[in-house]
Amino acid sequence: MNLKRLLVAAAVMILVIAGIVALTTNHSSRTVRAEEIQSGASPAPSRHAQRSYPALISQRKLDPKFVEPLGSRAFAISRSGAFRPSGDAKEFILSRLEASDSGDSTATFEIYLAALDCRNAGSPSEIQSAALLAGVSDQQSALDNSERRLQECSSLLKDSTLSPAGKWLLKAAQQGSIEAMLLYAIDTESAFGGSSSAIQAPEAVVEWKRNAASFLNAAANQGSVDALVALGSANTNGIIVEKNPTEAYAYYLAAKRAMPSAFSEKLLGMYKKELSSAQQQAAIRRADAIYGRCCQ
Repeated sequence: MNLKRLLVAAAVMILVIAGIVALTTNHSSRTVRAEEIQSGASPAPSRHAQRSYPALISQRKLDPKFVEPLGSRAFAISRSGAFRPSGDAKEFILSRLEASDSGDSTATFEIYLAALDCRNAGSPSEIQSAALLAGVSDQQSALDNSERRLQECSSLLKDSTLSPAGKWLLKAAQQGSIEAMLLYAIDTESAFGGSSSAIQAPEAVVEWKRNAASFLNAAANQGSVDALVALGSANTNGIIVEKNPTEAYAYYLAAKRAMPSAFSEKLLGMYKKELSSAQQQAAIRRADAIYGRCCQ
């Protein structure tokens, strides 16, 4: 399984619930603020130490295997491959529980990925994806992989206290996992049950929306270029936050400054054309502030 494939599929689901979010903005809900995110029991590091991605690695908020450094502070995350090691999924989760309970957000995020993999194993969407592969051998290999994982997940799926991916995703984000903060804003199925649950529990959508905005801002302030892009998208589509093309362009500019390959000049130009000259200048000033807080 590829994590990027999950992000694409989940992003489509977010568009489906856009109308539901618009209808539920007046509901009350709990707010998880960025300043409430826990970093464990370790003594608070200095301001300088907090402003570097190596500190996030040492605090177990980032997994160094998947981090692409972009200067002294900024970074991007690139993860692909299996969501969990092969073998019994429940045993793997049990092996990570003690670390998770001690505040290790990376361990909690690993539990989330394992639970997510088991939720996906053998699912109709996974079978359909296998059928779309070009070669017969590739199709069979994908089906065999799905069946193997489903067998490895059998004991976990029978345990209702461990199997729900959503609780692990929220816990990891609250503990400070940068990847969990990013995924919480995208994996709506784990966060609140997806579009089918949104109609029955609109207050859950509002809570997700507020939490997602808080988590993305927290991740961006700690150097995540992925979070800058996500905040740009959020301001573009108006689902997580109110639509604001000027703010969206500012986040895109800051992301490109930190990571030139994040956007092409052509794509940025398309966003720029939507703004007046005054809005463009405001976005540039705002981008400078965003970049300074994020990446310098």
